[in-house]
Amino acid sequence: MKMKSLALLALLAFLAGLSSISTAQTTPPELKGDEASLQLQKPSLSLSLLDPSRLKMSHSYSLSFVTGGGRSQTIGLYMNSIEYQISRPLTLRLHLGYLHQPTALFGRGRSSNFGGTFLPGFELDYRPSENFFFKINMSSYTYPYYYGMYPREFGER
Repeated sequence: MKMKSLALLALLAFLAGLSSISTAQTTPPELKGDEASLQLQKPSLSLSLLDPSRLKMSHSYSLSFVTGGGRSQTIGLYMNSIEYQISRPLTLRLHLGYLHQPTALFGRGRSSNFGGTFLPGFELDYRPSENFFFKINMSSYTYPYYYGMYPREFGER
């Protein structure tokens, strides 16, 4: 029991350290001299398919924990989103999520029933004016994120 609590404490300390590192890196440093030339530049040819100034990327991680009836379950979701503004009124977003059970690393998870799962999705937004908005959206949901989120035996004795 002491080893498990020590491992949990180490994991929490690691996650707290990651959050402070990611917060510290949100403000880009001022670049001078040769370092400034390493930044992404606009393509010199107009035939280029991707313009880096129109590209945005974001990441998130959420962790859910529930306990009851002598059982517990943890679910983690890493989500990566890439947004590209195709033209002034048209924007495309691609999402790729990875859903997993972090506690399976310690031999306590239900890894045989629920392994890592990729969740793809996309959005296409069209906003030609302030008063008109059209969106096409496809999202993928898997077992834990719809009705019956927890295993049937969860909470039963």
